[in-house]
Amino acid sequence: MNIEELLKKPAASPSWQGRWVRLWLRPDAFSEQEYLVGAAAIDERGLADFRVIAGGQKLECIYGHGSRAMFDRMLAELRKNLAALRATHEQLTSDRLPEMFRVDPAGSLREALPSEALERMLADGTIPLEENAPRGKRNRFSSKQASEVITEVLDQVKTRMGFAANSFICEDYYGDQIHQVGVNLVAPGAAGVVASGWYSSVERIQLEFLMGANTLDTYVAATSRDRARSALFFMRPTADDGLTRTIAAEVESRLDVLEWRLAQQRIRVVTHSKPEVMAEEVADWINWLG
Repeated sequence: MNIEELLKKPAASPSWQGRWVRLWLRPDAFSEQEYLVGAAAIDERGLADFRVIAGGQKLECIYGHGSRAMFDRMLAELRKNLAALRATHEQLTSDRLPEMFRVDPAGSLREALPSEALERMLADGTIPLEENAPRGKRNRFSSKQASEVITEVLDQVKTRMGFAANSFICEDYYGDQIHQVGVNLVAPGAAGVVASGWYSSVERIQLEFLMGANTLDTYVAATSRDRARSALFFMRPTADDGLTRTIAAEVESRLDVLEWRLAQQRIRVVTHSKPEVMAEEVADWINWLG
């Protein structure tokens, strides 16, 4: 398996540095009440990226029935205005925004991707008008040790398949004390790897995926097993597990490309975020092997 070929996809943007600002809306010029409706990232060239809440549904609760359409139009005008400034990398100041909106400088920002930071700013508890407005506070993502995730999946397999699971769930290694490669699923003529990339970094998830695929490929080649009958089962988090939508989408995009390329090399790949579903996939694979 050629890892370099699998990685032939534009890498994430290099570390970005700049500052970020809050975007406030004051619906009533005669009141001091303001609402935080967005955030923007600014670098030395000007406006780099921005996020604005989806709509004015919460404002309707304050200003009465029928006001939502008005706020939706105002927010749409704000997005259009910001998009034009971003396209030309112009500086963002209050006088460049539609009436009733203002800019509030909030500090410096250093992120691999500014858009990920902006997603968090609109999703944490400090912004009262969250995009998509979940009923409760958005889940905070928590990384897990690979051994913990893998054990959870294998325990689910044992629960599903009973004593039969003992015939194929086992740690098996090839090599000497210095050079070793190991798998955790072994069947006649085939092998499998349950691996985990339960991290918040796109690059780390991709790396763990590639390491799992390389481990399987090396073991299969070294032990003369059938690659087409072997499989990689990879656990990765999604937006439901607390990842921002931006990171979750990038993870899915990269893994989709890698899965397709491994499929061309006759390597079977299954990715999922739920251990019980992954356990079912492992059981189906074993039954398919016969």
